Amino acid sequence: MAAVPRIERGDLGARYAYGILALVLAGFSVNATLGVVFRIGTPLDVLFCVLCVLAMTMLQLGYVSRPGVAWTRRRSALVLSGQALLVGFPSLEFGPRWHGFTGVFLGSVLLLLPAVAAWPVLAGVVAAVGFLEFTRGSGLVPAPWAVTSAMVATLLTAMITYGLTRLARLVGDLHGARHELSRMAVAEERLRFSRDVHDLLGMSLSAITLKTELTNRLLAEQPERARAELEDVLAISRRAMADVRMVAGGDRRLSFDEECDQAQSALSAAEVNVRISREHRELDERVGTVLATVLREGVTNVLRHSVARYCEISVHEVGEVIRLVITNDGVTGEGADTSPGAGNGLRNLSHRVSQVDGALTTSSVDGRYRLRVDVPVSALLARGDEPGERIAVQRLRRPGIAPKMATAILAAVLSAMAVNTSVGIAVTAGAVWPGLLSATFVGLLAGLQFGYVSRPGATRTPVRTTLVLLAQAALVFLPILHFGALWHGLAGLFAGSALVLLPTFAAVPLASVAVVAIGALELFAGLTGISTWYSVLFVVVGNLITTLVVFGLSRLVRLVGDLHGARHELSRMAVAEERLRFSRDVHDLLGLSLSAITLKTELANRLLPEFPERTRQELEDVLVLSRRGLADVRMAAGRRQGLSPAVERPEVEVATSGS
Repeated sequence: MAAVPRIERGDLGARYAYGILALVLAGFSVNATLGVVFRIGTPLDVLFCVLCVLAMTMLQLGYVSRPGVAWTRRRSALVLSGQALLVGFPSLEFGPRWHGFTGVFLGSVLLLLPAVAAWPVLAGVVAAVGFLEFTRGSGLVPAPWAVTSAMVATLLTAMITYGLTRLARLVGDLHGARHELSRMAVAEERLRFSRDVHDLLGMSLSAITLKTELTNRLLAEQPERARAELEDVLAISRRAMADVRMVAGGDRRLSFDEECDQAQSALSAAEVNVRISREHRELDERVGTVLATVLREGVTNVLRHSVARYCEISVHEVGEVIRLVITNDGVTGEGADTSPGAGNGLRNLSHRVSQVDGALTTSSVDGRYRLRVDVPVSALLARGDEPGERIAVQRLRRPGIAPKMATAILAAVLSAMAVNTSVGIAVTAGAVWPGLLSATFVGLLAGLQFGYVSRPGATRTPVRTTLVLLAQAALVFLPILHFGALWHGLAGLFAGSALVLLPTFAAVPLASVAVVAIGALELFAGLTGISTWYSVLFVVVGNLITTLVVFGLSRLVRLVGDLHGARHELSRMAVAEERLRFSRDVHDLLGLSLSAITLKTELANRLLPEFPERTRQELEDVLVLSRRGLADVRMAAGRRQGLSPAVERPEVEVATSGS
């Protein structure tokens, strides 16, 4: 119970994604500022750079990527215009060092503009970045690699900005959807209770009313027949009490054979000529319960909504279906009561029949009403939970798009690294095979990342974790012996995996050692022509960004999974609470009436031989209680809980008098 409220802070995942994005933007800002300081270095340029960085970050974090902000067309246009200015003019001044913020701007374009406009803008700006790098590049690396690296880095930054912002919003939407799902689960449970109360207790109380009226008429002239009817009333009232317990406990199982006997008894008491014909294979518990419910509701409708003189009930196996048909005369034209409090019996029955892949149809011609239910024979062989329950479980456990989005962003990061590194190595070496070899190594790293480190639900053991980290360390650091400084940008993959797989006390030192080690290697064996202090800081910050992305996305996938589990538990507890509430309501509303009916029927049975007038009075009380019980059924089904003391006081007096 204590674990749920901790994850119940539904914006935790959104804030988590937002925090990762803020740190990534901080990394871009540091690298952009370092580039300006290194290549230009005048105080005015540095000040201008810092102001642009702050303005760009504020627009991004304050509006575009902020969780819960309502995007409007006018505000989005203003923000995009401001970001375009903050990207365009500094790019003319600072050149390639500003490409990171060009990617941030493109991420905002993907988020705020419709796809039909966003993608052409993205393609045009990326092409412009490539052209700018080709014409105004630093000249420190070969032009093909510089152009490819600039375009790939811009696209990667755009994908990270877009993906993390979408993730923050998706997790927030997931939080709202889980609340909505909990509400729907409670509503479905309420409907189930309403159907059960209506279907199980409606016929019993109607039959009690009819049989009590019949007993009252037979009391003077046919006392033995009256006694038999009283015995039936007593049996029905006791069964109704058992039905109340069945509804409250959620264990709803009915016997079709018993319902046929009860239908015969109830219709005969109403002086309806009834004929029951049965020829079918043995029904399993689930199908038998559905058909018994249909039979009970159908007979209740005959008693309540018609002045029938005959009723025919047939159950036969026709081809590949079990067919139940209830036909009666005396249709009044009023139809079934479909008011909210009436329970909407036919709609309830259609829902129940659909759960066993059956179909319900009704027709009324020349004063004859016909209700037919066809259940496929294959449903008799089906086992397991009811379809509605299976659907609810699937909806609660369905992974959703957020983990897929996180995986896609991580795949984009690894793809960009593979392209950038492989192209750089191939161009520098002047041959294709070193680039293919480096791409193979990155592919192996990606396999370990997606197959174990970031895989949702992966079974992690200390031995497997150790082997995976050793393999990643080998793939990250050993190729440096061959590829040199061109391989330095991959250390963040290993550091991020360490943070994901190891406890904090071991992960943080190991990740720090990996990043510091790559900085040291850059210090002693960096690319020629680049200032040492700048290259070291650039590589360290770049690997820290990669570490944050790998760790953050992997953790976010797990957090979303925990959120799904917490929402499932929340829905289960909400349904249990609603079941308890409804059980109390059913007990409070119907328990007294049914208990009093049973006691007064037993008393009338004892008084019948010697005190017919007293018996008649008790029967009148039973009639009052049964009619009141029917009203309570409609109240419980419609969830109208308001009770009037003025009404309940006489009810209690009737229930307690004479017993």
